[in-house]
Amino acid sequence: MSKPLLSVENLSIFTKSQKIVKDISFEIYQGEIFALVGESGSGKSLTALSVVDLLAKNLKKSGKITYKGTDLSHSKNIQNFRGAEIAFIFQDPTNSLNPIMTIGEQVDEVLALHTDLSKKQRKTRILTLFDQVDLDTSMQMYARYPHQVSGGQKQRVMIACALAGGAKLLIADEPTTALDVTTQKQVLELLLDLRKNQKLSILLITHDLSVVKLMADRVAVMHQGKIIESRDKTEFFKNPIEDYSKELLVTLPKGNRSGEFGEVLIDGNNVKVYFPIKTGLLRRTTDYVRAVDEINFTLQQGQNLAIVGESGSGKTTLAKAIMRQLDLYEGSLSISNKAISTYARKAYAAKVQIVFQNVTSSFNPRMRISQTLLEGLQVLNPTQATLGYIANLLQEVELDPELMHRYPHELSGGQLQRLSIARAISVNPQVIICDEPTSALDATVKVQILDLLLRLQREKGVSYIVITHDISIVDYFADHVIVMKQGKALESGSTNEILNNPKNNYTKALLSSVLS
Repeated sequence: MSKPLLSVENLSIFTKSQKIVKDISFEIYQGEIFALVGESGSGKSLTALSVVDLLAKNLKKSGKITYKGTDLSHSKNIQNFRGAEIAFIFQDPTNSLNPIMTIGEQVDEVLALHTDLSKKQRKTRILTLFDQVDLDTSMQMYARYPHQVSGGQKQRVMIACALAGGAKLLIADEPTTALDVTTQKQVLELLLDLRKNQKLSILLITHDLSVVKLMADRVAVMHQGKIIESRDKTEFFKNPIEDYSKELLVTLPKGNRSGEFGEVLIDGNNVKVYFPIKTGLLRRTTDYVRAVDEINFTLQQGQNLAIVGESGSGKTTLAKAIMRQLDLYEGSLSISNKAISTYARKAYAAKVQIVFQNVTSSFNPRMRISQTLLEGLQVLNPTQATLGYIANLLQEVELDPELMHRYPHELSGGQLQRLSIARAISVNPQVIICDEPTSALDATVKVQILDLLLRLQREKGVSYIVITHDISIVDYFADHVIVMKQGKALESGSTNEILNNPKNNYTKALLSSVLS
């Protein structure tokens, strides 16, 4: 048998007080896709970061990491391997790209570091790389900044950067978590093509088993810092051995919602959110980006409304308009038959709350959880701004009250998501907007979070607006669905109608792109 490209033997990662990753071993061969799966906090990403020696300074590692026969465990020349031999695609491409450099310049930076090409040759090579990752090969794309391209395009730029250095091993840490289903499928198919055409090896870090099923050759399951099962993909999906592995394979059941709702809470009529395009020396408005264009909807008490669509379709912009973070260009939004603009800011914030997509960045890293929760309560619900009330809140979201004394970085993704929900319900709102509430969570935690939201709905009568690209959530959680593309509502109706009898071709394409 051929020698492995990468070999990890008895790897442990630890702080001064605890062992986080515990004596794990695995191998990756040329042209192979090896998936490392498990819940948030299991040590997957730390394992990947240790391969290229990018661990935080307070973390230490032991064990042996070998790449093409070279020991990288304590190599002083690790910089020679990063980019040139081993490339990393991070979970959030927005945070990985420099906002003040064009995407062409960022790929050029990699080429300048790892090749001897002239500037003119590098520009030609960049356009070739753009073609390889299915990006527009025009100079307009080269000259765009990260904020001017979609999430899927940013991830393609990251893949182009990885290919620019000529890497043979690609470490992909949750490469499609933030992408809608159509873009997700395109990016995964691109990675499969690159593996086939360039004999690329991939270490795939993910919690999404549908991605593993499509991509991987072998699977290792991590739980509490240990690899508890490592097998061929087909064998794993056919007959998982460990109980935890069986839990990961759980799928969301079909929804069984009552369909009986109360009075109309939010009414959106001909909602338009436009952003001006200013040109010329005097920066006159010459046109508009129609981010949300003529959207009509209602949300009743106890009802769950799902807004689905690809990245850039206007879903989050509509949510921001409902939250009063963006002004309407035209149309109206009202809550309880009263225009949202007539409410005082504090009074409105007590009625409508949001659970953000990126929970980690929605908590102040320098404040303990108790301080963060008290901060909001002191403004919107001062009579309840006590540690006793926070302890009760944490119990409501099924967390140990002792966690209030911790900092955000000491908690897992699932725990932070529960705390984000606790913060939202702390002021007893009528409506909670959930922006991709489970996109970064594994299957077991996803079910727990959705069941928690539904239990809180039964107890408190709250209504939800869910922004998502995960169709399994829509089926389980939502009563009504709006399908958006390029700012417009292409189709809306009951969940059953939209999922089982879609009328619009785009909706049909969206549903057919869902990985199973």
